[in-house]
Amino acid sequence: LAAWRALIHPDDQPHVRMAFESQLRGDSDTSQTAYRLRARNGEYRWVMSSARLLRDAAGKPLRMLGTNTDITEQRHTQKRLDQLMAALSESETHFRRFFDEAQAVMLLIDPADGRIIDANPAACAFYGYARTELLDLRITDIGQMSQAEVAAEVAQALAERHGRSILQHRLKDGTLRTVEMYSSPYHFDKRLALYSIIHDITDRIEAERELREAATVCE
Repeated sequence: LAAWRALIHPDDQPHVRMAFESQLRGDSDTSQTAYRLRARNGEYRWVMSSARLLRDAAGKPLRMLGTNTDITEQRHTQKRLDQLMAALSESETHFRRFFDEAQAVMLLIDPADGRIIDANPAACAFYGYARTELLDLRITDIGQMSQAEVAAEVAQALAERHGRSILQHRLKDGTLRTVEMYSSPYHFDKRLALYSIIHDITDRIEAERELREAATVCE
């Protein structure tokens, strides 16, 4: 434990310790904690630590099973999104350059009907559609959500100035991928739009599912 704790960023150690001790006390046998962990090269990476505590018949802790998933890009994306929203209020040109050149999947969505207003090259590559094809679609055409559910997500993003949701998107070839979608309202071409950054987290979700199955087998 001392070796592991030494790798945790000093600013994150208090809340990681609290989560760990809460599990040992029996408040919950499972936990999910985000913190920065130092890699061998000295760089700190954000990880999502999902863990399950196994106990013996008397309730004594035996071992902990878990996964550490690198979520550095997701954390950076949220930070960039916040910074970008502030900068975009001053520069339409800056937005267009960032939107077109970014490697992250980005969409502009009409909050009124869910229609895709614009898609960057990374979005076209991810979904497998040409840009003109994506602009003929609504977000409900690629997402596994009803129009009512989309409307609720949109309302939350507009009210809170940002939103985060985890859902499934269908690619052009029919493949389903689990994505994490960050959205913020943005005035585009003199109208309100939702600016969304999308991360594929299918592998992370699968790793967490395997963790739950492994814990069940061990028990």
